[in-house]
Amino acid sequence: MKKSIWASMSVLLTLPLSGCTPIYARDVVRTRAAKEQRCEESKVQVEELGGNAYRASGCGPETTYVCNFAEVNPQARHVLTCVKEGTEMPKAPGQ
Repeated sequence: MKKSIWASMSVLLTLPLSGCTPIYARDVVRTRAAKEQRCEESKVQVEELGGNAYRASGCGPETTYVCNFAEVNPQARHVLTCVKEGTEMPKAPGQ
């Protein structure tokens, strides 16, 4: 019985990291691109390029972003972070 509970919990814990990630990543990229280009989010189109890469266009130059889950604190809390291609992902404090 205990095995099935843990198996169910592991599936539930991995779901947010899998199926919802591309949609959420598009939102993160859209928000970041709009802020960097100083335009409305509704004007930014985001295209999934594969391999965690997304292209933002619609206001200002097209920009490619790479998204990944980054550890942001010592308690191992991970947050989806998207940075311009070629930029290093942020590190947790103290690393």
